[in-house]
Amino acid sequence: MDAWDEIERWYEAQSAAHLILPPASGEQIAALEATLGVELPEAVTASLRRHNGSTDGGWLTGTLLSCDGILQEVCVARPPDQRRL
Repeated sequence: MDAWDEIERWYEAQSAAHLILPPASGEQIAALEATLGVELPEAVTASLRRHNGSTDGGWLTGTLLSCDGILQEVCVARPPDQRRL
């Protein structure tokens, strides 16, 4: 059993499985990597392949970021002159 198995079981027990989203496609992950100009760690891509984030506020401590959410956060974290992706 891996961490996602435990997480999914917990969400199902809470009748909240609908809050975690379906997997990201290979194309979405490749586009994310290309836009960021980096190869994501295997743990991140494995997680995205399992669930492409959560609904807004659907994670215990907020929102689990999707491919699009990661891009938005990176854009905000960059200096203003580097925020265009």
